[in-house]
Amino acid sequence: MIKNYYLCAFWLVSAIINYELHHVVAQNTCPVSSYNGSSGVILSPGYPNLYGDNLNCYYLITVPKGLRVQLTINAFKTEACCDYLWLHDGAAKTTPLIVRWAGHLQQGMNAHSTGNQLLAHFQTDGSNDDTGFNITFSALSLPTERPGQMTDCYDWRYLGRATKSGIYQVSPDGQQPFSVYCDMDTEGGGWTVIQKRLDGQVRFWDRPWADYKNGFFSQSQFNGSFWLGLEKMHLLTWKDGNVVLRMHVMNDRCNKSVDAQFGIDCSYLPNGFWFGEWAEFRITDELDNYRMNVLPASSGNISAHNANDDRLFGDNNGMAFTTVDRDNDMDDRSNCAQNDQMGAWWHNRCTGFALNG
Repeated sequence: MIKNYYLCAFWLVSAIINYELHHVVAQNTCPVSSYNGSSGVILSPGYPNLYGDNLNCYYLITVPKGLRVQLTINAFKTEACCDYLWLHDGAAKTTPLIVRWAGHLQQGMNAHSTGNQLLAHFQTDGSNDDTGFNITFSALSLPTERPGQMTDCYDWRYLGRATKSGIYQVSPDGQQPFSVYCDMDTEGGGWTVIQKRLDGQVRFWDRPWADYKNGFFSQSQFNGSFWLGLEKMHLLTWKDGNVVLRMHVMNDRCNKSVDAQFGIDCSYLPNGFWFGEWAEFRITDELDNYRMNVLPASSGNISAHNANDDRLFGDNNGMAFTTVDRDNDMDDRSNCAQNDQMGAWWHNRCTGFALNG
């Protein structure tokens, strides 16, 4: 059963041309669109030569029922700025986005669906100097859950009938369980808290990659400030089709100088309250540097609700995670986590929004 469940973040709470024997012309025709069976390969048009301009190609992959689709990269080179392979969790573009791949990606990276169908959509712009992709698809067994094992706080609320906020054991992948804090009070409950910042006693901005991967806590554990950990976030967001991220910002801790930029009125009330929700929140695995994907804000007063004006996550969407000791951002001049102590985040080019600074 595919379940919708929730996460909650409280408080800041030369065109490459082959000249071996002949000139190779880029391929502008899309390949076949349907792939059935337990394994196979999908290729970009013309691979291993240049793919074409202004492509809009679809690859619908169907494996036997009771299994799910796994894609594994053999080779992947596209223009990071402009040519994308979108992976959807189902047979249509309207199904949840699993991940967007672009750029020069590592061999062995993988992604998978929650059911037996996956739609890959390859879209390019009017120019190209890369060779595209060679990707293997295979049938992957569905994850097994231990009898009675809850996979997240939503399970505890709506299957286990838990009503009290507190610490619970969850196992998103059916393997070793771990502790999380479940908010059972906000908007129906069932929220898994992934970050909480209460005061300045716990330093966030300069922690290394290992801390952000595994998580860190104050001395009072879940009662104080904490970061759950990117690996746990990946497991929680990857198992279901639609994860909603909710953010709360309480008290008047905004910088009035950025009021206009972020559309937040910070000029009143010492105990202000701002919140937002973003659907289809996903974190990829460590091989992909825990890249974040999310839809524009769907509700709340903290951000605009459209793709062209999402002032918070609009610039961070699709970005890999950067820490002070691992620079994965798009700024060639500096490490954004180090820049002005902005802290670890899904930085693009050192924008002004980062909750760990």
